[in-house]
Amino acid sequence: MKQQINSTYISFEQAKWLDNKIKSKKVYDNGILKNKPSFSLGHISDYRGRYVYAPEQWQVVEWLRVNYNIWISVDYSEDDNYFIYGIRTKSKDYFDDGFNSPQKAYSAAFDYIKDNDLIGKLN
Repeated sequence: MKQQINSTYISFEQAKWLDNKIKSKKVYDNGILKNKPSFSLGHISDYRGRYVYAPEQWQVVEWLRVNYNIWISVDYSEDDNYFIYGIRTKSKDYFDDGFNSPQKAYSAAFDYIKDNDLIGKLN
């Protein structure tokens, strides 16, 4: 039996950090993931700051790679039965492990980039 592949969206805190830089079909409406409202024709944050775009994880991985040359990879440790993320920049590599799904590893990598201001350090 084939497993269904579901979309994985970034967290609300990560979406606020990205500040609507990546357009998507989903938004956080006061912290709740919803479909983008149909009345929103312009920049979504123009609607009184209520909405923030909620891109899928793969979109953030690509945005970081294309715009900042930050590469994120996730691998599986079969011996230890957990997932590992790696973040590669021009100047340094970062790794962490112990995650029980690839989605959690990607999310932790985004948090690391956000919490350690890796984008700001590259500018």
